[in-house]
Amino acid sequence: MSELYIQNVIRSLKQLEIAKEKIDKEIKEHESEIKKYMQMYNLEELHGMNGEKAIYKEILGRRFDTKSFKQNFAELYYSYMKDTKSLRFKFSY
Repeated sequence: MSELYIQNVIRSLKQLEIAKEKIDKEIKEHESEIKKYMQMYNLEELHGMNGEKAIYKEILGRRFDTKSFKQNFAELYYSYMKDTKSLRFKFSY
């Protein structure tokens, strides 16, 4: 791979990231409109004319309160901690 090639790849990635941001914003706007409609008519499920389906409902769940456990049982908490290793790629412009 040459320097010129990789610079073209970087430029292309930047353009794609910009396009993705615009699309993500548009998606969020559309989702917000659908959510408003569903709330207005008290719907949990909404079907489109071409088989699309939107579901918007409350989900109940349980989660472990790591922060409180760590505060109350610090020694036990740290005894179960393990080191991890990963690679991270970040692109910014």
